[in-house]
Amino acid sequence: MPLSLLKRIPNEYIYFACLKDAEISTPLFPIYLMSQRIKGFCCCFLLFLIVSCKEETMQGGVNPQYFDLSGFIKKEAERLAKANAEISKTVFLNGKEEKKKMAISDWGKELNSFVEADINKKSFLGKYAADSIVREGQLGMMRYSAQKENLRTRELSVIYDKDRNPVKINAVLYTGNILYTSHQQLSYEPEKGFWISGKQTIRFLEPDTFSISTIFLP
Repeated sequence: MPLSLLKRIPNEYIYFACLKDAEISTPLFPIYLMSQRIKGFCCCFLLFLIVSCKEETMQGGVNPQYFDLSGFIKKEAERLAKANAEISKTVFLNGKEEKKKMAISDWGKELNSFVEADINKKSFLGKYAADSIVREGQLGMMRYSAQKENLRTRELSVIYDKDRNPVKINAVLYTGNILYTSHQQLSYEPEKGFWISGKQTIRFLEPDTFSISTIFLP
């Protein structure tokens, strides 16, 4: 997107400029999306959402009941940081697009949206139904489905290779109340990159649709 076009974008889309001078942090994308539109309301409301979504992660030494997404993503962040991986990131918002090649200085922050989708927490024990697909005697996929509508991560699926290494992880997230709804789909592939797409609606305002595509470069 040329710089002249950036100057014509309203303040609520100003985060596109981050692609010109710095990194867009994937986890902060929805916050940028809303906070510029209704600053006072969203500051309080997002703080409520963040606090309400914080749950205890299963402590070390305890066998996880579900797939340990948080642990897996943290290892991926360490691997990518050690490799000094560069990315090509494309952001779409309501029909507008921005694309840039960049290096990431904080992979933990960059991948935090996936850590937040983790379901391997004490308070979630027994709240997800698990089913599997077995191919030729080997586990091909595990899927975890929320049994209650108040759980933010509605579905988590993990696809494995023949050595039982995760090759693709998908998550479906939903948050909502009478004023605000957010649908998100997350996908992570260790050898390729990750994708986040979604739609956020604030009552009385036009909905926002967005997608973020991040490709690992050789």
